Amino acid sequence: MVVRTGNGRIAGLDAKEGKRIWLYERSTPTLIVRNHAGIVIRNGMVYAGFAAGKVAAIGLTKGVVIWESAVSQPKGNTELERISDITSLPAVDDTQVCAVAFQGRVACFDAVQGGTLWSRDFSSDKGLSLFGSSLYITDTDSNVLAADRATGSSLWKNDQLLFRAATASFPLDEFLLVGDYEGYIHVLKREDGSFVARQKTDGSPILTPPITLGDGALIQTSEGELYSIAIH
Repeated sequence: MVVRTGNGRIAGLDAKEGKRIWLYERSTPTLIVRNHAGIVIRNGMVYAGFAAGKVAAIGLTKGVVIWESAVSQPKGNTELERISDITSLPAVDDTQVCAVAFQGRVACFDAVQGGTLWSRDFSSDKGLSLFGSSLYITDTDSNVLAADRATGSSLWKNDQLLFRAATASFPLDEFLLVGDYEGYIHVLKREDGSFVARQKTDGSPILTPPITLGDGALIQTSEGELYSIAIH
């Protein structure tokens, strides 16, 4: 099993005995965005984003760094301006790893070798998702965007959730699910970002994107309520 702690360390543990097998740690800037971003495990690799705009691929069995690449470089005259942290999970599939930094850039890399495929200026503390030929991103102002995963070029933008503290989007068939600070789940078309439906939960903020549950999605609100949603 693999555990990430609040100070950014990642440890590989023996699942039976709990003994630590390996430890990955790195220095962090003086000022960082507090977050609880975890890790993504796929094809024997552990993928994670860090402060100062770095993303790393770590071997699952021995904790050896396979590659490390920069999504964004800190810039500005003050420590606050220089914050460029990756505060959300990378989006990963068999060929591609994409990550986005706060006050920085969004970039996609080759999943095996870590070479940069493309990058563009962007700012997000919410996160992103890969599905089919597209990358879906929620920016710091809660705009939801779709980009071509091969080139990074924009496909569409939905700005109707502006300042609603929207979550990262969750692809479900031909739709996207996005939560907000009033506990609504918004359903958008993946094709063009237009609204299809909206479902209210308990009224408390939804802080994390939905996760897969059977043929639908599972949503948790900040008050602790769980909702299973399917689209018919």
